[in-house]
Amino acid sequence: MWIALNLVLLFIASALTYIPVVGGLLFALFTPVFAGGLTLGCRDVEAGKPLLPAHLFAGFQRNAAALVSIGGVYVVGQIAIFGLLTNVGGPELQAMMQAVFADQPSAVPPTVSDRVVAAVLLAGALFVPLAMAVWFAPVLAVLNGLPAFPAIKLSLQGSVRNFPAMAIYALAMGALLVGLLFVVRTVLAFVPKNLAAVREPIAMLVMTFWISLTLISAYLGYRDIFTADVPAG
Repeated sequence: MWIALNLVLLFIASALTYIPVVGGLLFALFTPVFAGGLTLGCRDVEAGKPLLPAHLFAGFQRNAAALVSIGGVYVVGQIAIFGLLTNVGGPELQAMMQAVFADQPSAVPPTVSDRVVAAVLLAGALFVPLAMAVWFAPVLAVLNGLPAFPAIKLSLQGSVRNFPAMAIYALAMGALLVGLLFVVRTVLAFVPKNLAAVREPIAMLVMTFWISLTLISAYLGYRDIFTADVPAG
């Protein structure tokens, strides 16, 4: 059921990509709402209740305004970081990004300038606190009823207090993702490229497995880091 619900979520994301510019922003705004619904699913599963399809949309009925606001903060933060990245990196970085997005590895230069390296490091340094600020925020909003900014503040505080563990967790999940992508690429190498009906479901199943683990682990992290006396909104 976890895989099925996350497959539906990926289909929603794919459908929204057909709406130019706005589609991706809409999905980013509503991602915390879907995450909040699946968090309620985690809580119900822990209580011995079944995970239901309705859990995917349960966040729209539980503090939805705060969840959308959290999505808005994340979107604005990403846009600001991306703008800073492209400005600091200059034309060289922009050309590299265009080559990557166009799937033209041959167009990527073999070496990069110090300016590009500095831009990437700066963007990474800014993205880490942004990610920590929104990581537990949907869980806090949906389970404790907190408004967006108190939830973001508590998420950042909890992440900073447990930074070593969070860093190990991030590295472990990143390594797992890289390993899964390597396995998918190896498997797909034996599948003819004209069999898109087979190739795409394999990749989507692997991604839904990783996304499911991410959502469940966020709930477990919330349970371990935040006590029952978190103030309610």
